[in-house]
Amino acid sequence: MILSGRLKVTSAGEEGKETVLRIMDPGKVLGEMALLDGEPRSATLTAFKRVELLVLQRRDLLPFLEKHPKIGIKLLQAISVRLRSISSQLEDRAFLNLPNRLALHENYEKRQDGAVKIDLKVSQGDLGELVGTSRESINKQLRAWTEEGVASDDKGYITLHDLDKLEELAGYII
Repeated sequence: MILSGRLKVTSAGEEGKETVLRIMDPGKVLGEMALLDGEPRSATLTAFKRVELLVLQRRDLLPFLEKHPKIGIKLLQAISVRLRSISSQLEDRAFLNLPNRLALHENYEKRQDGAVKIDLKVSQGDLGELVGTSRESINKQLRAWTEEGVASDDKGYITLHDLDKLEELAGYII
């Protein structure tokens, strides 16, 4: 579990190309699949800044779960939530166009002065990987939104200024 800091979760695909799966903040649990099944981890973690973790070993967890099955049920529920989130991301990538995927992206939004500032300095390449597109497409979409007064990009920090217009452009209520 992340106690402090922020991690980028990536997965290597064909030809060693990595894709960003998610960004994780304090309070989030990670590595639970490897903890339960004993297989190697399926993703790579990279710290954005200093990170403090609470680590639990498999050899300690399994006997504990045998004595406390209700905790095991809670762990399964947490894994189900993660699986549903991944399934939703895959559906979004398959069925929504780029403006919709960007508009609906739920991570790291922090309201300030009526606008929404994405509270994470992220490269356009990483943002593209998060929503399943290229850096070039992100750049083009952010430029269009900037021209329409919907969003701005200030040295990697994105601010959404006009949520009503963004909802209209995306065709969804945010």
